[in-house]
Amino acid sequence: MIIENVGEQDAEVSVDVVNARQFSWRGRLRPGERVVKFARFSDNSFRTTCRDAAGEHAHAGGYVTNGMPQVVTIQVKGCASVSTKVDF
Repeated sequence: MIIENVGEQDAEVSVDVVNARQFSWRGRLRPGERVVKFARFSDNSFRTTCRDAAGEHAHAGGYVTNGMPQVVTIQVKGCASVSTKVDF
Protein backbone atom coordinates (compact mmCIF):
# COMPACT_ATOMS: atom_id res chain seq x y z
CA MET A 1 0.00 0.00 0.00
CA ILE A 2 1.34 3.40 -1.01
CA ILE A 3 -0.12 6.48 0.66
CA GLU A 4 1.23 9.71 -0.80
CA ASN A 5 0.61 13.43 -0.64
CA VAL A 6 0.86 14.84 -4.16
CA GLY A 7 -0.71 18.13 -3.09
CA GLU A 8 0.81 21.42 -2.00
CA GLN A 9 -0.02 21.44 1.72
CA ASP A 10 0.27 19.18 4.77
CA ALA A 11 -2.52 16.67 5.28
CA GLU A 12 -3.56 14.50 8.23
CA VAL A 13 -4.60 11.20 6.69
CA SER A 14 -6.37 8.17 8.14
CA VAL A 15 -6.81 4.96 6.12
CA ASP A 16 -8.94 2.02 7.30
CA VAL A 17 -10.49 -1.00 5.67
CA VAL A 18 -14.08 -2.06 6.28
CA ASN A 19 -12.74 -4.59 8.80
CA ALA A 20 -10.52 -2.17 10.76
CA ARG A 21 -8.75 -4.99 12.58
CA GLN A 22 -7.01 -5.92 9.32
CA PHE A 23 -5.43 -2.55 8.56
CA SER A 24 -5.40 0.96 9.93
CA TRP A 25 -2.90 3.78 9.41
CA ARG A 26 -2.90 7.38 10.56
CA GLY A 27 -0.34 10.12 10.07
CA ARG A 28 0.60 13.54 8.79
CA LEU A 29 2.02 13.75 5.28
CA ARG A 30 3.96 16.75 4.02
CA PRO A 31 3.77 17.66 0.32
CA GLY A 32 5.70 15.04 -1.67
CA GLU A 33 5.86 12.62 1.26
CA ARG A 34 5.05 8.93 0.72
CA VAL A 35 4.46 6.06 3.13
CA VAL A 36 4.68 2.41 2.06
CA LYS A 37 2.93 -0.27 4.15
CA PHE A 38 2.62 -4.01 3.64
CA ALA A 39 -0.57 -5.78 4.71
CA ARG A 40 -2.67 -8.87 4.11
CA PHE A 41 -6.41 -8.40 3.58
CA SER A 42 -9.49 -10.47 3.06
CA ASP A 43 -11.91 -9.02 0.48
CA ASN A 44 -12.14 -5.37 1.53
CA SER A 45 -12.54 -1.76 0.47
CA PHE A 46 -10.92 1.38 1.88
CA ARG A 47 -12.07 4.44 3.80
CA THR A 48 -9.78 7.46 3.76
CA THR A 49 -10.33 10.48 5.97
CA CYS A 50 -8.24 13.56 5.30
CA ARG A 51 -7.91 16.88 7.12
CA ASP A 52 -6.12 19.95 5.78
CA ALA A 53 -6.55 23.74 5.79
CA ALA A 54 -9.70 23.40 3.65
CA GLY A 55 -11.44 21.09 6.15
CA GLU A 56 -12.09 17.39 6.66
CA HIS A 57 -13.23 15.05 3.91
CA ALA A 58 -14.03 11.33 3.83
CA HIS A 59 -13.57 9.13 0.77
CA ALA A 60 -14.38 5.49 0.03
CA GLY A 61 -12.96 3.45 -2.79
CA GLY A 62 -10.72 0.71 -4.05
CA TYR A 63 -11.36 -2.98 -3.56
CA VAL A 64 -8.87 -5.76 -2.83
CA THR A 65 -9.44 -9.47 -3.35
CA ASN A 66 -8.23 -12.15 -0.96
CA GLY A 67 -5.29 -14.29 -2.09
CA MET A 68 -4.05 -12.08 -4.92
CA PRO A 69 -0.99 -9.79 -4.80
CA GLN A 70 -2.10 -6.21 -5.35
CA VAL A 71 -0.73 -2.69 -5.04
CA VAL A 72 -3.04 -0.10 -3.49
CA THR A 73 -2.15 3.54 -4.18
CA ILE A 74 -3.93 6.30 -2.28
CA GLN A 75 -3.06 9.77 -3.54
CA VAL A 76 -3.98 12.95 -1.67
CA LYS A 77 -4.00 16.08 -3.83
CA GLY A 78 -5.66 18.28 -1.25
CA CYS A 79 -8.18 16.57 0.99
CA ALA A 80 -11.07 17.38 -1.33
CA SER A 81 -9.33 15.25 -3.99
CA VAL A 82 -8.30 11.77 -2.83
CA SER A 83 -8.00 8.83 -5.22
CA THR A 84 -7.67 5.12 -4.48
CA LYS A 85 -6.34 2.78 -7.17
CA VAL A 86 -5.83 -0.99 -6.96
CA ASP A 87 -3.48 -2.69 -9.45
CA PHE A 88 -3.36 -6.48 -9.81
